[in-house]
Amino acid sequence: MPTSENDGGDPEPPAPERRGYTMTTSEHGSPANWDHAASESPGAGVSVPGAAILPAPYVTGNLRDLPPVPQRRVDQLVRSLKEICQRAWTVAPSVSGSIDRQLALLGQGNVVITFGGHFKSGKSTVINAALHRLIMPMDDLPETGAICVLTFGKVDSAIVHNDGDTRPIECSTECIRRETSLISSAGERRGEVHSIEQLDITLADCVIPESARWIDSPGINDTAEMDQRALQAARAADTLIWVTSSRQPLSEVEMDFLADYVAQRGPASVVFLVNAFLQKDELDEWKAFLSDKMPRVIGKIHANAQAMGFPSPPLVIPAAGRALCGTEAPGFGRRDLRQFLTSFNSNTHPRVQRARLYQTALELRSLESTVRQRVASETESLARRAAAAKQRQARERRRADFAREIESAAEAFLADWGARARQTGAALAATITAPSLQRGLTYSETLSRELKAAADGVVTGLLDRVQRLAEEYNQPPIDDLALAELRALLTPPDVIVMVPLSGKGKVTSTMPQSVIAEFIENDAHWARWNTSYATEQAVAALTMKEQKILACALGRPASTVTPDNGGARETPSDSSSADSGFDQAQVDQLEEIASRLTYAADLAVSLAELEGQP
Repeated sequence: MPTSENDGGDPEPPAPERRGYTMTTSEHGSPANWDHAASESPGAGVSVPGAAILPAPYVTGNLRDLPPVPQRRVDQLVRSLKEICQRAWTVAPSVSGSIDRQLALLGQGNVVITFGGHFKSGKSTVINAALHRLIMPMDDLPETGAICVLTFGKVDSAIVHNDGDTRPIECSTECIRRETSLISSAGERRGEVHSIEQLDITLADCVIPESARWIDSPGINDTAEMDQRALQAARAADTLIWVTSSRQPLSEVEMDFLADYVAQRGPASVVFLVNAFLQKDELDEWKAFLSDKMPRVIGKIHANAQAMGFPSPPLVIPAAGRALCGTEAPGFGRRDLRQFLTSFNSNTHPRVQRARLYQTALELRSLESTVRQRVASETESLARRAAAAKQRQARERRRADFAREIESAAEAFLADWGARARQTGAALAATITAPSLQRGLTYSETLSRELKAAADGVVTGLLDRVQRLAEEYNQPPIDDLALAELRALLTPPDVIVMVPLSGKGKVTSTMPQSVIAEFIENDAHWARWNTSYATEQAVAALTMKEQKILACALGRPASTVTPDNGGARETPSDSSSADSGFDQAQVDQLEEIASRLTYAADLAVSLAELEGQP
């Protein structure tokens, strides 16, 4: 019978299934959980100075992982997101675009596994061990300087992505080393590796599931550029296999990196793989590592788990990568490593789904916050616009009342001045008699002067009235220019009083005086009539200026007034009345979207939770 790894050996794992994730079971045939793992693992109940006693969630030879996510509830979340996307399109298109991206993430078929860790933790070695093939370069110095993406295919191939160009290379360890190695054979750093953006490696008949991508990334804490590439590779992952060295497990740099990563991707997105560097790659050394050193390593990981964002002890897998690469014998963690990595053959894998749901939950929370801020902003805008509209209406009412008062005052002025003008004209006409009849412009000048004098008193009264009304109705006072223009408009025009010469060409020296007197009397009669006519013309001329008078009194240039726009009743347009914000119905729609985002985010959070965690 085959022995477990605790006894020093395990059988070669069967070929991986490619149909979908399959939950592993305990020895009793029940779904695994961390409590079972705690009782059966060699690291259970390890005491670390300054740390609580925590169970070790791994069992060598019978690896247990998270339970499946209920697909019915995932479908419920997807339906909810699609409804939000449709509702948000008209009022918040950016929300629709973001939700479209989350739906694409949740439905993405490919599964990406990234191997990350401190430089020289043995990431490439572990990948070779899992593949049971020495394809990735391994060395004592930091080796991998470019992101390497490994996939399953019909034939071996390798393609280099270099500054936007692609070129094929031979799919061999040496050729891959020439493209990706950070250190030359002379021990010097190779600058040319920085221009390599990515290396795509396709391997025939390998254990990588067809729907999976394995990424070998540069190690962190080497250079700033390598740190950035490591972060880029980690961000592409559905699950980050964090390879930590048994020589120096979990440095502060690693913990800081993982704390940031878990905050963005969730605790289900990270699995620890302790790469055991044995003094001798022998099964006795492996058993000694599991019993002596592994409990201390896992204890350190558990002691710092909460600081890194894990609500419960994370999954830890031990494997001796170098030993696995050097032997085909069972043991050294081969079965657990293969079993775990090949289980990532579908996007329904519990860790893949939880990591994606966690990202979706974070995005939905962010969208919810953004939409609620928009609701608050638009609500404030509505209140401001309502207050502005109320003030505008009050201004318009005051303006209309002011215009009516001005119109009434102008009509009163014209009526008063018209009466005064007629009295002035009648008084002048009464002085025109035959004996005193004056020829020339005498009557014209006299009537023009006396009409202006008659207007002076009422003009001053109207101007004072206009100023008082402007103050009473909270209108801008008339400036000096407008005041001068208004006074000019209110001043009567000069008039012409025609004095005819009825006897011109008819009077002779022999004509009787009675006939001559009759001619003169006729001239005097027409002079009186013309005086009255000139007076009415002056009254009519000023009445025709009424609209311009009103416009000037209301604070608009008289030259802009035409008979069509009715100066007294037109109010200036208010540009502040333009409404570019949301109306109440749109704000209500945003509020509904925010509520739906809250529900969807809560659902995504509950689905992303680890078993037994609130």
